[in-house]
Amino acid sequence: MPTHVNLCFSRCICLLKLDMVAPVAIEQNGLSDRLLMVREVADLMRVSNMTVYRLIKAGDLPAIRVGKNFRIRRTDVEGYLGGRPFAG
Repeated sequence: MPTHVNLCFSRCICLLKLDMVAPVAIEQNGLSDRLLMVREVADLMRVSNMTVYRLIKAGDLPAIRVGKNFRIRRTDVEGYLGGRPFAG
């Protein structure tokens, strides 16, 4: 695994040492939480993929767009489910 990588941020190319910068950047950005795919969220909630997409579109479930796909933080899913009344 390479220990250095070239990153491009708005026309600036920087050489960073991965083993020192990446863990710090992840913690500072709050990305230490696991990101789930729509299918994983649907399985966890026992609903269809389309239901998860509807929740994202309605703004009820926060999501991160990665290319054409969505990723959802596990804590956001838990927060959504925890805030729902349980009928049973």
